Amino acid sequence: MSYGYAGSEWIEESLGLPCSPLGKDVADLLGDVFLGIYHLNTRALRKVDWQNKHYIEFNLDRPLYSVDSNELTRLIVLAHDRMLRIEIRPCNFQNIKLGISKRTSRDGDLYHRCPTIDNHIKQIRDAYGRSDGREQP
Repeated sequence: MSYGYAGSEWIEESLGLPCSPLGKDVADLLGDVFLGIYHLNTRALRKVDWQNKHYIEFNLDRPLYSVDSNELTRLIVLAHDRMLRIEIRPCNFQNIKLGISKRTSRDGDLYHRCPTIDNHIKQIRDAYGRSDGREQP
């Protein structure tokens, strides 16, 4: 599922790197988040094991924002749409590592489910006593 930005096709054609189904999902996600995967560091893209069927790691050499350029928000929303689990860890003082795996169900145990973004937002708001997301007086 891609929204029209270059992703897995660009990885396979331009870099000559074959992708597993997960690799295609991840490349398409990154392409959509960054408005074309070619906007990311090509050396970092070449180091990714795009053929891995279970877990893909990518070193990102830029910050992610939730509001200004909304890349962080796009990453989370689009990952939920695609049932992808995102793990964000420090890599070094300038980079972060994204770890991505596929989930198989909207319900079920912690290690297999990926709720819709709407359900996840509701769970979080309910946990903090906020029903509609507006500021409390």
